[in-house]
Amino acid sequence: MKDLETIILPVLEMSCAVCANNVENTVKGLPGVEEASVNFAANTLSVKYHPSLITPQKMREAVQEAGYDLVVEVEDPTAVQEEMAREHYRKLRRNTIGAWVLSIPLALLGMVFMHTPGGNWIMMALALVIMIVFGQSFYVNGVGMEPRLVGAIASAEKGALSAPVKGLSGVYVFEVGDVKTDDKQTAEGEKVRAQAMAEGMAQQFAIPAIQQMAKIQDLRGKYF
Repeated sequence: MKDLETIILPVLEMSCAVCANNVENTVKGLPGVEEASVNFAANTLSVKYHPSLITPQKMREAVQEAGYDLVVEVEDPTAVQEEMAREHYRKLRRNTIGAWVLSIPLALLGMVFMHTPGGNWIMMALALVIMIVFGQSFYVNGVGMEPRLVGAIASAEKGALSAPVKGLSGVYVFEVGDVKTDDKQTAEGEKVRAQAMAEGMAQQFAIPAIQQMAKIQDLRGKYF
């Protein structure tokens, strides 16, 4: 087949190099895609593909299944991407300000007024608001890198409080409040997503593991 086309699509919801790797591997695994490359600095995806086998909308659906999004079929995708980035910044700024406002009394209670009656309960309430309200996006996005937690949620019964589940970043307790099915999800899409997640995690943990095994000592301060 020689009906190859190249398209550059803005990518949304990426926050780190692992995210970029997940998006790239997700698109690379799709039938009809010859090459795919993500520019994390520019938040764009460059794809060389066969239009007769796959469309940008199909790519978007696969990327959405992996937890991200693409801007397709709009007149000015760059403008849409910039507006989404501005909205993300406004939301991040609001959450940061809110977290700081509650963190100040939390720190004062913990370091100065630690003997205040009911202080521990007040601190717990403040910490929960900071994490659940202002830090929700951080923790919810992180769930995608918690295979044990995702597996436990998938097999849990509706309305039942789970037992503690040990993940990579912490211990989780959850309750399934509602169950929705997605007709667009396919076994092949989940396979691509799981593979991309595994490769991203491997890259994330490979460098620290190599550094630890190499036992490198920084002696520059001794000689310079």
